[in-house]
Amino acid sequence: MHYSMQTIAVTTDASGAVTEYTGSVVNGRILAIRYVDTDLAAGAADFVFSTETTGTTILTATNAGGTDVTWHPRAKVCDEAAADVTYDGTNEVYEPIPVADERIKLVVAQGGNAKSGTFYIITD
Repeated sequence: MHYSMQTIAVTTDASGAVTEYTGSVVNGRILAIRYVDTDLAAGAADFVFSTETTGTTILTATNAGGTDVTWHPRAKVCDEAAADVTYDGTNEVYEPIPVADERIKLVVAQGGNAKSGTFYIITD
């Protein structure tokens, strides 16, 4: 199995916002997103990750600044009739989110004036 990592370093503007993208396209499943805090607003910063072209939502984290964290975003699995798949009739099945030939877009809001952090996106 081959893993890849894309890095997005951000610095917010005066309104506490920034939009950045991975440097190259991603091909594979999103396995993890690691946030390493520098000084984004603690408990206030919001992060939204999506694909650039199709706009597929990968992760939305609210009030997340101020501490390092790792997320493992997943999407619900559905059958051919678009019904949620469960493994025991109750609990839904989730899988990593696939991305093909798209950059990952990150939008940061409420991060504070001229604050920064780094995000690492791990794919297979």
